Amino acid sequence: MLLPGSLVDLWRARGWTAAGRRTALAALAATLGGVTLFSAARMRRASTETAGVRVALVATNQFAGIARSWAPVWAAYAPTITRSAPHGGMVVLPEKLVLIDAAGAIRAAHDAAAAARERGDDRRRA
Repeated sequence: MLLPGSLVDLWRARGWTAAGRRTALAALAATLGGVTLFSAARMRRASTETAGVRVALVATNQFAGIARSWAPVWAAYAPTITRSAPHGGMVVLPEKLVLIDAAGAIRAAHDAAAAARERGDDRRRA
């Protein structure tokens, strides 16, 4: 995104020769072509190698602002998470859901891991 914008600004600057403009246009075309080919190759390989990951986005409007404690957030989200979490997939919660310290983050990780174990999706179990 920055490269094309920079080249447009340079293109509009005075003092460019015709050869310089052709070189800039060729560099832009080569960059865009390379990115397109790389993306197409990666997408083709990704679609044949993996089945993908199922994701559920869980959001509620139960909190005005950002919560300061994990317990009420987990109490509000846990039932929805356990109902809608795809087996073998992941659940995404909104960012800035709760503002917690390190101990709260550890508690949140333990709660999420316990929910995964409950559903039988904990990959760490042997």
